[in-house]
Amino acid sequence: SSSGDIYYRDLVLALAAATFEKGLSPLLLSEHRSRELSLSDVTDRRADGVVLVIKENTEEFVKAATDAGVPCVTIGRDV
Repeated sequence: SSSGDIYYRDLVLALAAATFEKGLSPLLLSEHRSRELSLSDVTDRRADGVVLVIKENTEEFVKAATDAGVPCVTIGRDV
């Protein structure tokens, strides 16, 4: 495993533990998904918020999710 893979694994485990500890439902959206990320993926209330750990530009998605009342942040990309 590369150090990036270890970082990603540890990050996902820490995020999951923190959300479960607070009684929240995490939703993991991988960069290696079979289709483009859609706002409907996160607005159906399966998750209490979204942490995007992806490299692509997500500014429009984050704004739309936030405007829809879904807390959303990004980690791991240059701005």
